[in-house]
Order: sequence, then C-alpha cells, then structure tokens
Amino acid sequence: MTGAPDGRRGGHPRAPCVIVLLFLLGWLASMDNAGAGGRVLISTVKGFYTTALEELAKQYMGLHPDVTVEINLQPDNLSLKRYYTAQMAAGRRDAPDIVHGNILGVSENYHAGRFLACNAYLREPNPYAGGVTWESLFDPVFLNSLAVDGIHYCILPLDYVAVGIFYNKDLFERFGVVPPKSWAEWITVCKVFHDGGVTPVSVPGAANTDMAAWIVGMLEDACLRRFIPDVIARPGDWNYVPANAGYGGNLDDPYADQLITINPERLMKAFLDGRMSYEQPVFVEAYTHLQELTQYYEFGHLGTDQTGAYNLFITGKAAMWLIGSWRIGSPMRDMTELPPDQRFDWGVFPVPSIKGSVHGLAPMRGIGGAGHQLSVVDKGDEEQHRRVMDFLMFLYAPEQAAYLTRRTLEVGEFIQGAPMIKGVKLPPELAEKLEGFGRRGYIKGDLLPDPNDSDTALRIRPYSQLLALGRMTPKAFLRKKQALTLRLVRKIIARRGYDLDPTTEDHVK
Repeated sequence: MTGAPDGRRGGHPRAPCVIVLLFLLGWLASMDNAGAGGRVLISTVKGFYTTALEELAKQYMGLHPDVTVEINLQPDNLSLKRYYTAQMAAGRRDAPDIVHGNILGVSENYHAGRFLACNAYLREPNPYAGGVTWESLFDPVFLNSLAVDGIHYCILPLDYVAVGIFYNKDLFERFGVVPPKSWAEWITVCKVFHDGGVTPVSVPGAANTDMAAWIVGMLEDACLRRFIPDVIARPGDWNYVPANAGYGGNLDDPYADQLITINPERLMKAFLDGRMSYEQPVFVEAYTHLQELTQYYEFGHLGTDQTGAYNLFITGKAAMWLIGSWRIGSPMRDMTELPPDQRFDWGVFPVPSIKGSVHGLAPMRGIGGAGHQLSVVDKGDEEQHRRVMDFLMFLYAPEQAAYLTRRTLEVGEFIQGAPMIKGVKLPPELAEKLEGFGRRGYIKGDLLPDPNDSDTALRIRPYSQLLALGRMTPKAFLRKKQALTLRLVRKIIARRGYDLDPTTEDHVK
C-alpha cells in the first residue's frame, strides 16, 4: 500500500474547507496505514513450500487477526531480484519484509544497510516453541557459517541443502562398478561408462544454471583452507570471536573452521601481498584434476540447463547427475509415472576427495549448508521489525516446520532438503536419500573475496569454458583468474571502505 498524502501535499491556506477535507482524508488514511502497518510481506520463489507457507500464513492470521501476512510469489530467482530492486528503489515502506537473502546477496545488502541483523531477536524466547530461546532451535554451526563477517546474523535458515551425485544403481550394477570413494576411483568409473557408450555425468553447465561451478567451489575450498592461519581474525580484530582461539588447523576435520571468523581485511591483504594466489601449485593441481573430469560431462554441457541434464539421467542415458538435495523429489515422483520397464533404483553419493595430493589438497567438503535462507529487510521501524520477527518465530517453531515439510511433500512441491529446525522428522525414504550426500561439512565461503560477484563470474566464464573443453591449460587459466581476483579485491576495498587495518571495522561513508 502506498503512503497516505500529508498536509503539505495539495493543501491551500486560502481554502479552509479544503484544509478540513484534507485533514479528514489524512486521518482516514492514517487509520488505513495503521492496518497496513500490521502487514508482513514475504517475497519468495514459487514452487518451494508455497502451499504450506500460504496455509501457515492463514494459521498465523487466525492467531493474530490484526496482522495481514501477504505472500508475493515470483516465478524464478531473476524475477525475485528485479522485484526486490524495484521495490527498494521506490521506498522501503512498501518493500517486502522477508526475502531470500542468499538469492539477493546477504553481505552486500547488510553492508548497504538494507538487511537487518537478527542477533538480539535470536536471543529472545520463542512463544511458539514453549518459550525456549529462539536461537536454540537452530544448528549453531550453520548460523555462524551464514553470519556476515562471522558475527552479524542476517540469515534465518529453514533447511539444509547439499550437492551430490545422483546415480543409477541399475546401470552401476550392469557395468560392474560401485560408488567411488576417491577422485581417482570416480575417474575410473566415468571411463567405464564412457567406453560403454553411456554418458558418465550429466551436468547443467549453461550460463544461467552453471552447476559445474559447484565442483570448482569444492576444489577451491580444498585449496584455500591451508591459508586460514594467515586470514583468521585474531585477538584485537574487529570480528574476532572466542572460537578462533581453539582453531588447531586440522584440515582433515571438516568442521574445524565452521565456527571461526575470517577477517576480510586480512583476506584482501593476503591476496594483494601474494601470500594467497591462484597461481600457486596447489591450485594448479586442483584444476588439473578438474580438467580430467570435465571430459566425461555430457556432450554440449556448456549449453545444458537443469531440465536437459535431468532428462539425460531420468531416461537412463546418463549414469550420474550432478545436482542438489532440492531435486530429490523429482526422481521420487517421476519414477512412479514411468512405465515399469523404464524405472530404476537410484541413490546419492558425495563428490569424492582427491587422495594422495602432491601439494596438500584438503579433503572435499560439501556445497550447501542452509537452503531456504530468509532475511529481514531493515525498514528502520522497530515496531514493524517486531511484527515480522513474531511471524518468523511462528514459522520456525518445530510444529510449523514439521507441517511445512510434510505438507509440501503431500502436494508434490519441492523441499530444499532436511529441515533445519530441531525436532522435525522426515519420511524414511527421503531421509535415506538425504543421507547419501554425506555428513562432511561445507565449504567456507568467507575464504573467497566475494563468491557472489556477478561481474567477475561473467568475466571468468569464457576462460572456464576453454578450460573445460581442453583448449586452455590450468596454468594459463589460473593466470587469468588471479588477475580478475585482484581486480575484484581492489573493487571490494573501495566499495566497503576498507583501510586494511583488521582492528577497525570500516563502513562506507
């Protein structure tokens, strides 16, 4: 609802009747705005939890008749971004209150004053969960891993997601292979299928759905963890937390760095000083292994979208499919609709680690973490913030979270993964599939200057394509990547106003 006109708009000092009329209209509008002030607006992507979310919104309004919960559905991520950008440009009053933070960019929105840090609210009791502290319902590792600069909780995670390899168990049995436990075994399995005339791995690699980049992210995480001692926040740094003191540097422990904070100014300086560089041997080793794998992706994978990659898998033309936990519902549903002679048993295994690394690559960790990540828009209105937080406490209580998952599966919509909220149980078949992704931690995005910078992603993509096609060597590719990374680092320093002093928190003036 747009703002009501005030007494300065349209009034005239020589027309008392007009002034009285405007006063009455203003009073009526203010009463209307009081109702509008009782609105919570959610902007979300259609298809994920939609039906259950709408039903829970009605339940909440039944408990709070003075509050209206509206759900703005967008068809895809790009449309969500456009809607959010347009509404914020028009003024925050009518912008959505709750948005997908991970789609819109959490760090940049927080540093620009557009997202609210929820730290204080998380320490309060949740009246819809027996009065327990709201924060206690979440996994602390995930909350911390999503925090901006390691300390500002701008994301409320609803569920876990993970990336893995879906595989056709019937094809694996026919070709006499088993799910690989190492990278070398995976390459061997791929070769067996390739030689047998079956596409080894289907991967969505098109520009708008480049999921081949997930393997890149896992490999880079395996490289970057060795640099943590250089960039971890130290006593006296502005984002130091006590957990940092206990970091022992064990690269084989996938959870060792999950609660620590990386100081972004130390990170920027490490790249500028050359202590961190994509041209170092450990990255060359990782990208050499990557190029070894890409030859087994489907023909034309750089132009394949999610639908095309899935069709190769579900029709038995590809033995494996790289995708995330949010697509588990697709084969579960479609197998029941296929003719009996076309159905097959399937499972999931995690992307294997590179064992016996020459330059000290750490074990692979998962891509994912929290899936449905909601953020609150900072409207500078504490009363509205309280209203929004109360609805979110309702949504993130065990009873409602269980309903959200159960109802979503009933109506054939997609869940992102296992529920984040403690106390929620999944159907056995779904739980079994999710277990296949492995419990081995998640990559630490804070070790990258800005993994969500779209400009850098666009600039690096042509070189990534040449690398995948075998037309560029890993060393040549990494020279380009290092140059683009340094360009990004300088841009971030300017944009965030960093003075590269890790003891002082800087803000854009």
